[in-house]
Amino acid sequence: MFWRDPQMPHVELRVVKDGRKVCYAPHSHTQWSLGAVTEGQSTFRYRSDEQRISAGSLVLINPDWVHACNPIGNRPWAYLMLYVDVAWLTALRYEAGLLPEPRWQDISTAVLSDPAWHAGYLRLAACLTDPGRDLLDKQTQVVEYLTALMHELAGQAREITRLIRES
Repeated sequence: MFWRDPQMPHVELRVVKDGRKVCYAPHSHTQWSLGAVTEGQSTFRYRSDEQRISAGSLVLINPDWVHACNPIGNRPWAYLMLYVDVAWLTALRYEAGLLPEPRWQDISTAVLSDPAWHAGYLRLAACLTDPGRDLLDKQTQVVEYLTALMHELAGQAREITRLIRES
């Protein structure tokens, strides 16, 4: 299932409840991608590494970087993948003071295993897919979560990071 909103064209969320049905050859996306494993385990091939990831892991994939995630031994696994427009995320990072100029810079972190960031991601996904939530709420959740995450990844965590982790 894909969640999309024409009023938020800079983000798209994919929900996969049984990852065994969607095996991937190495591929890339033009967007920056943030994925959360919600059940089971998977292999994550990215850059020159291959590692096991499991429920609670977040993967961060730079645009145009080749990657693949696939089930281990045909065992069930599930995930959420948020695709974020690179120009939009670049502007967000620049306006937050995290880039010296409004030009994309790859993010060096590939996997996060912090339960608080994973839980925040699940709340964000639930907000986006909830038809009862209004557009402003969805936009706010995306901006706040991604801004806090970008600060965390840049080593410049701020008060908003605390709020994301505690909400």
